[in-house]
Amino acid sequence: MASTQFVGLTMPVFNAFGWAGEQAAINFALSQLEGFAAELHGRLSQDSQGLFPFFGVDAINQYAYIATDRDKEEGIYFSFVLRPLSFQITLNITDRKQLAQVFKEAADDPEGWFGALTAAPAEWSLRIQQMQADETPPAHYKDVFKDDVAALTAESLAEVTTTAVYLNGEERWLAPFFLSRKQVSEQIAAMGGDSPKVIAGQIETLTPLLDWLGEKTRRVRSRRRATRKKTRKEVRAAAPQATVDVTGAEDSFSYSVELKPLHIRKGFINLTAAHWPFFAQSARTEVREVVLRFADKTDTRSQVWRLVPNDLARIVLSEAAQTWLEETFEPGERVEVTAVKRSGNKIEVTLGLG
Repeated sequence: MASTQFVGLTMPVFNAFGWAGEQAAINFALSQLEGFAAELHGRLSQDSQGLFPFFGVDAINQYAYIATDRDKEEGIYFSFVLRPLSFQITLNITDRKQLAQVFKEAADDPEGWFGALTAAPAEWSLRIQQMQADETPPAHYKDVFKDDVAALTAESLAEVTTTAVYLNGEERWLAPFFLSRKQVSEQIAAMGGDSPKVIAGQIETLTPLLDWLGEKTRRVRSRRRATRKKTRKEVRAAAPQATVDVTGAEDSFSYSVELKPLHIRKGFINLTAAHWPFFAQSARTEVREVVLRFADKTDTRSQVWRLVPNDLARIVLSEAAQTWLEETFEPGERVEVTAVKRSGNKIEVTLGLG
């Protein structure tokens, strides 16, 4: 995917997600989504930036997001989904621990919960699903509630909350929370570069709910981060260096690169323009799928992108690889990149300590 200046969520961006197989169009759309996420985050209030410190693009599922946690689905997050006819903002809570905490607190504080939710403008709709958690992935069973927030009463919300508390306490079930606002794509496209400012303003209208959720979910996030906190020495000792097998290799290279704070936070590793021909399948190639190896892991969700106009090659890491990078390296340290071409048009990239 090429990195281009953000000019707005134009209609070509919306239409790209309706064109099957148009990879160049999708790459452009994703680059604009990435710019949108960065601009949007910068437009949020300091309180909202503090609650949602992470932002980016889920290239696999094709949406932008701002999130409380690096692994967005473990916390609470906004997703921004573009389709040819619509733009949808959704506040998502899908993690069982977060859901259990939210609905427990809601049951203990029904007035605060009702006030926080119904403070949302009329354009927002609430959906609480009943999902079969013993399916992979979880399957929709039915809706516990699906309507505009204006349709809520204190009594109906209390009943929904009681049901959600029960479902999230049962291994078989899960009751995720979604608060959404859908808009016409042409209206967003007409905003041009002002769309991040407008959408940030729409998010800020949820401040009473975000304040309530932030307070109630902070303990879950703090406990989770505390259990994950390890020194980099412990991580390096626990995870052996990935080994590079050059048997049967058709071509290969090794390159050591210094990591900047932004590289670690955003989860990418820059190579050089001289490295791009190694990955390019044709003159028009902009994205190359690779098999990534790090520590004792093998990852198939990372990619190498060509950045224009300088043709720089960039390794864009999956969430799992990004977490490993953050836990293993400090800014200023070097990572060793070894790329090997295999038969069958496959490229393996191994990351190690530089």
